[in-house]
Amino acid sequence: MSSQNVASSFPLPPEFYKRYTDENLDKLKRIKEHGVEAFTNAGDTLPQDFDILELEPPKPITKGSYTMFNDSWPVVDRMRTLEETGLQQLYPKGEIELKKLNNSVVFNFVELLDILVKDPDRGPDKCEQIKLLLINMKFLLNEYRPHQARETLQLIMKEQIEQRKLATKEIQ
Repeated sequence: MSSQNVASSFPLPPEFYKRYTDENLDKLKRIKEHGVEAFTNAGDTLPQDFDILELEPPKPITKGSYTMFNDSWPVVDRMRTLEETGLQQLYPKGEIELKKLNNSVVFNFVELLDILVKDPDRGPDKCEQIKLLLINMKFLLNEYRPHQARETLQLIMKEQIEQRKLATKEIQ
């Protein structure tokens, strides 16, 4: 029987997770409270195979990027612009031109049907134009998401306030 390579999307945990025992965490807590000298003077022993202070969690990353499952992710999560992705922006900056883009998609689709009847070789170019229009629409919709999330949260909070007011009236 041949050996098979089995790959998992989630890697095995690193071996150092075994260091996080209740005993070692208690030692770390006492060392942080009283210091290493007082800890060793009290007769307690430190682990020999690793530094006990390594059990303390690392400081959070505030800038740059981090790696998770072999993908690099920026710490500050922001949406990339169309120019950063290497695509042409078809609408002016700061303006929402969703209706015009939608009309352009419909117009280009009708043109695509006409082109496919008359000259099918030009079809892929028109498909690329439609693809670019749809990507621009997607970017515009994604720019609206934070506003949509704020509005949704405001509605949820207003509903919760109304429910609490009704509940207090019923209790009274």
